[in-house]
Amino acid sequence: MQHVDSQGAGSVALRGKLYELLEATVIEDNTVVTSTPQLKLDKYTLATILLTISAKTFDASTTLDIYLQYSPDSGTTWDDIAHFTQITDAAVADGTYALFLNALGGSSQADRATRDGSLAANSVLNIPWCNRLRVKCVGANISGSDTITALVQAYMQ
Repeated sequence: MQHVDSQGAGSVALRGKLYELLEATVIEDNTVVTSTPQLKLDKYTLATILLTISAKTFDASTTLDIYLQYSPDSGTTWDDIAHFTQITDAAVADGTYALFLNALGGSSQADRATRDGSLAANSVLNIPWCNRLRVKCVGANISGSDTITALVQAYMQ
């Protein structure tokens, strides 16, 4: 995951069609939040995925995992294609972070069971994402004054 700051340090060229995968969403309890899937994305082979975190107030035991998922079967099964760095009180400050995906990959994938919210943190699988993507957010120990706002956008090429 690469941090992208407002001064351009670590900046990336953002080209392609913009899709909002997760609207700015306040996550303030332990429920699992999933976005409405974006459809007809199989024509693209490159993606820059931006996660914008704001208004984070976590205590020491609070965690949030944000996954990017695809569906190979029209939404019946969801499989992790990326997992941002786990967000904790100490890790991941407010800001914008980028992941880069390449559907043409370069790394082969052996047969494996689908992962729905279990891909290792800070991981990306460069595999075809079929025709739909969604975001899944899983919080733990979020309570009381713990809140975070997450926005996930994709620049597809």
